[in-house]
Amino acid sequence: MANMLSWYTSRKRAQDWFCWNSLARLALPVAAGALLLIAGLELAGGGWRGLENLFTKGLGITLLWMLLTLVIGAWLLFTLQGTDVLECVLDGKGAHLRIFLPAPTPLKLLLRGLRPDKQTAYPGEPVQTASLDIAWKDIRRVQLWPEKGAVLLYAPHFWLRVWLPCTADTWQPVLQEMQSRLGKKKQVSLPACLRQDQAARPARKSSARSSASVPPASDHLMEDIRRMNAEAEKNDQSAET
Repeated sequence: MANMLSWYTSRKRAQDWFCWNSLARLALPVAAGALLLIAGLELAGGGWRGLENLFTKGLGITLLWMLLTLVIGAWLLFTLQGTDVLECVLDGKGAHLRIFLPAPTPLKLLLRGLRPDKQTAYPGEPVQTASLDIAWKDIRRVQLWPEKGAVLLYAPHFWLRVWLPCTADTWQPVLQEMQSRLGKKKQVSLPACLRQDQAARPARKSSARSSASVPPASDHLMEDIRRMNAEAEKNDQSAET
């Protein structure tokens, strides 16, 4: 049986760097493409003088106001979306991140692009809103972010595929698992602390559980998430006030 690590944590979307990063990866290419299209049309129609007039007579201020509006709108959206509960898993197949909405409401589901009827059998039961997975063989770069307690997994080297927010108790076991799985793979770019040398591999902590694959989001997960619902609701109420 393959060893597995799994843990749960929570986040406020408006205060989470990865939510803003996901927005930027979508919005910035769209904005850059639109700007290049406008500049190209102006250059074709008015030449270099027309392009110069475009950037000196109001376009800069317009872009600044558009950016400010986007940031304020995104902050309001993330705030209203509330708190997430995250399930992180490392198993024999790879790394997995499941995102759950505790105590879902029709408004919160709509704000996440989900139908209001996407509810579980029981009112208030957590709803899975996203799932990110990456196989060990696909990982090409690992980056550590100790200040945020996060492990970033890239495939290819420049594209962030999965991020794992670790707790204080799981940081070292996660690093040990990464070293065991990836430490000898030359095609993977790793921090020096994850490279295996000739010494023996570090022993895994006994907190690792045995399983062949990621367990389904069933009773044990629901029980853990229910215990976090009260804190999540308090966080939402404090954010709204």
